[in-house]
Amino acid sequence: MNATADPILRIPQTVREDTLAYRGRIAKFLGSDTSAIALRAYRVPMGIYEQRTEGRFMVRVRIGASLAAPFQLERLAELSKRYGNGILHVTTRSDIQIHDVSIEETPDILEGLLEVGLSPRGGGGNTVRNITACPRAGVCPKEAFDVAPYAIATAEYLLADRSSFNLPRKYKIVFSGCPEDCAFASVADLGFFAHQKDGIEGFAVYAGGGLGPNPAVAVKVEDFVEGGEVFKVAEAVKRLFDKHGDRTNKQKARLRYVL
Repeated sequence: MNATADPILRIPQTVREDTLAYRGRIAKFLGSDTSAIALRAYRVPMGIYEQRTEGRFMVRVRIGASLAAPFQLERLAELSKRYGNGILHVTTRSDIQIHDVSIEETPDILEGLLEVGLSPRGGGGNTVRNITACPRAGVCPKEAFDVAPYAIATAEYLLADRSSFNLPRKYKIVFSGCPEDCAFASVADLGFFAHQKDGIEGFAVYAGGGLGPNPAVAVKVEDFVEGGEVFKVAEAVKRLFDKHGDRTNKQKARLRYVL
């Protein structure tokens, strides 16, 4: 396996620092210097969830724009076999989960992922979640253009800022290459629909969508934003959500209750 090959998404330095600091947090917990409640508040935004089986955990790994290189998939399989149950679970939002791991071994998993340009940072909690795109981005004959590079660039931009991991609730962003919307941008907190204007690649912007107990279809907030501006839009909406989102009521804490 070539762990030095270029990853698809470049892990920001802040995420690298947080990943390497995680081992110290676990050591404090194992030494009884940190409570389970305090650790939970730290590990969930790192993408680590407790399973129903006592003492077993799941690591949810972000797969930016639904794209992973072969060497990254090899590392995921290797880590799952070494530390988990050997079965990788692919989620509806293109994360890949490693199940049945012990909390003691989660630092080894996170550092092993980091070596190949992968991270579970933001895989859970009130964070900027995995930014997804059409599963056939780049090869779909109906797409206006390949949206994956824009999804990747937006993820890199938002992941670099630690404020992305302390929001009122989860913040989901989706890029769709055509109106058929196989990526489901129309039911995301923030959805970008690709189209061109005078030969310039850009997006119609929709916000406030969501599923769950009170589903809503996103509403259009901009007819056209040039491709180079999408991460600024995502950041602006994040700041709006951070400032006005309801942190007291989890049931009404999503972006759609703000807009």
